[in-house]
Amino acid sequence: MLFLTRTPAPHRHPHPPLPKTGLQLPASPIQSSALKQAQSKTVLRAPAQTGTAEKGTVLERTSRMVFFMHLHKAAGTTICELAVKNGYRSPGMKQDAKDVHGKKLGFNCNLVGDDPGHLGLGVENQESTFGQADGLMSCKRRSDHMKQLKVTFSAIERWIFPQEICINEFIYITCFRDPVSRIKSSVKFHSQQTEERVISWASKHEFMASAPISTGSASVDNFYVRSFAGKSTFLKPLGGVNSGDLASAKVILSYFEVVLILEHLDRDLVQVQKLLGWHTAVLGRAKSTDKKKVSFSPAQELFLRKRNALDYDFFEHANNVAERITGRARAN
Repeated sequence: MLFLTRTPAPHRHPHPPLPKTGLQLPASPIQSSALKQAQSKTVLRAPAQTGTAEKGTVLERTSRMVFFMHLHKAAGTTICELAVKNGYRSPGMKQDAKDVHGKKLGFNCNLVGDDPGHLGLGVENQESTFGQADGLMSCKRRSDHMKQLKVTFSAIERWIFPQEICINEFIYITCFRDPVSRIKSSVKFHSQQTEERVISWASKHEFMASAPISTGSASVDNFYVRSFAGKSTFLKPLGGVNSGDLASAKVILSYFEVVLILEHLDRDLVQVQKLLGWHTAVLGRAKSTDKKKVSFSPAQELFLRKRNALDYDFFEHANNVAERITGRARAN
């Protein structure tokens, strides 16, 4: 068990410097006029470099809602539940009605359309409610929708677009874990997944439009880089992710103000304590009700590590970012 205690909120400190290379929006397979318009208005603004509390910073909690990048099988449910325990309202949690006028609000902390079951990839009844999975939901529309639903914490469990980064509207947070450990957790969680299927997905390209976040090659081939670099990168075939995609993913991560590492939550929870003012008591480890055992051979694990080399680079980078944010939080 990990414990949080209430402490005064600190002054905000500068973020790590952003990469100097400009982020190029990947070409989308959806060439609608609405999407082109959304992309043409995309502006990534650098985080405010200030050491004092100002309007719009994390210190003014009610001014910005939380945007959680929920990486599948990387403590997403745990972080969601912790947010609710600390007074945030989120779709699909017990404190909220499950539906409004017969329409579901969301699953876990994901709004409908941001969850893995509504990605708009041509599967019947899986349309993305507001076109979120195609980058069509502006920050203002998301903010207005959340306010209408009285939601203050929402997650996306899919790829992210640069035009979804609006630091004046949202506080961006995420949590990583070791890439192969994440794959093992997915196998344990999903009853139909096996070690053999995972190795097959990592060896020969397989795309599953109905569940690309949890199944198929993308789910076991540099999943983190795919998720942060956007839809067109996520949908690349097996082995198609490259160093340019990694650089794009790092740019997006640079706008996140809370970066947690599951293996180091005892180190990093001070971030949400100090930066978000979270205080409620106990964060328990998620318990699986399944007795399923997952055991890759040493050769299979080595193969998966090599297949996910870019993800391990990104994971190490994320850990360094998390250490810097934690260090600043502890210093205050």
